[in-house]
Amino acid sequence: MATKRNNQFGIALKLFMVTVVAILGVWFSRPAAAASDKAEPLVYVVTAPVDLAGTTAQFGTVDLATGAFHQIGPYTPAGQANLVPGPHGELLSLTFSGDLESINPASGKTSVIGATGLDSTAVDLAEVDGKLYATDLSNNLYNVNPATAAATLIGPTGIPAVPEAGTPNMPLYDESLYGARGKLYATFDVLVGFSFPFTALIDPELYVIDPETGVATVVGPTIINGSALVESKGTFYLFKEVAGPPPAPLSSAAAVYILDLYNGNTTFVTNVDTTASAVIGAFPVHGMGRDLPHRR
Repeated sequence: MATKRNNQFGIALKLFMVTVVAILGVWFSRPAAAASDKAEPLVYVVTAPVDLAGTTAQFGTVDLATGAFHQIGPYTPAGQANLVPGPHGELLSLTFSGDLESINPASGKTSVIGATGLDSTAVDLAEVDGKLYATDLSNNLYNVNPATAAATLIGPTGIPAVPEAGTPNMPLYDESLYGARGKLYATFDVLVGFSFPFTALIDPELYVIDPETGVATVVGPTIINGSALVESKGTFYLFKEVAGPPPAPLSSAAAVYILDLYNGNTTFVTNVDTTASAVIGAFPVHGMGRDLPHRR
């Protein structure tokens, strides 16, 4: 799910184009497309805040075929990473400060469940077979209790750590995490610089992670700036953060790609509406009906 969650200054720099959209969108951007039950494949999303305070994150839906975005509710009060199904029909997300949070998918209202204990080192959240997992800046894997939010270390994944984490010299990075087919899938890269176009300090790779041991295996290289993974109707999609082509402010901040889980290859699908900032978490709307173990 998009990234740079622990470097708010870096978020502001990287999403400068998105900030322009937010400021001038009153004049130039078209209204967000309305959500529809017939819009397929449709996913819930959370987006990256474009302000230093982290109070401009959005919750809504994106049509993966067209990029149409529909915001649900007001801006969320805290930046969030990833979306997973909760035990009572809600969505769960991980805040930039390491809290487990629930989101009402109908209204966008958020409620804090509790602190994971990872604080600002928390990066991503995912779900496999009803169990919740989180990663940190060192790319350790944790179990997360959905009732209390407490995180318990499973072990290191072997995915590279973010260099100089927690210091002023920490670079920007991208990470996505998603659970499917009994495994966790992740993309990760570390970036050079603080503005588009980025090059890689650590090359982008697709990984598959064993949720029992935490050990990750490299699948293959993939695109840079991958920010959120999601599966819909058997197809995997990867959101990518983009600066957007000129002229601003009609530039997209996110693009949708199909991801091949066997080799990391991607195929461009569409740009996301300019009314959305970078997508850093997604979950399929149709997936909310699954009978998950922690719902029983």
